[in-house]
Amino acid sequence: MRERVASSLLSGAEVDHTAPWITVSNSIPVEFSSVHVPDLAVGTPYSFRIRARNALGWGEYGAPSLAFWTHAFLPPTPPVAVAKTSYSLTLTWMDQVDVNSRHDMKEHFEVHMCPLPTYSPLDQLGTGTATRGAWALVDDRLPSRTCVVPNLSALSWYCFRVRAWVRHRGWTEFSPESQPIQTLRRM
Repeated sequence: MRERVASSLLSGAEVDHTAPWITVSNSIPVEFSSVHVPDLAVGTPYSFRIRARNALGWGEYGAPSLAFWTHAFLPPTPPVAVAKTSYSLTLTWMDQVDVNSRHDMKEHFEVHMCPLPTYSPLDQLGTGTATRGAWALVDDRLPSRTCVVPNLSALSWYCFRVRAWVRHRGWTEFSPESQPIQTLRRM
């Protein structure tokens, strides 16, 4: 059954105990331990309960499951550098293709940066260990899928991640971290 939301979707769902339960199926074979429920609304909380039937008839319903949300919007792809200078990087990213791609409700993006002060390309071979800095916010209101990151150090390595704000739903998870990206040498 789809739960009725008594408050904003961003603050969580609350159960409307007067809402009717909807029967998904009344003929699931006993040997099945799961059932596929198609056509659920995207980003909507649902709760389920089951009961069994034998020769004596229907049993009582079990306790309702905890509410869970259907598949939310996937995070963007990891950022990649499309332009570099000795003091800035221009990053871009894309949306992952998923069932929600037709619902482009992403209002803005948030980019974080992590300096890699001891990174070396040899770290990709597993021969070294890079010291990581802390994640720092670059911008949290980017209207498009691109970002210029200014005030960086020349010949320095950085890692980035991005997430999207989805209208009426909140933040997606962060993207996977970008590959380490190096600024250019100062001329």
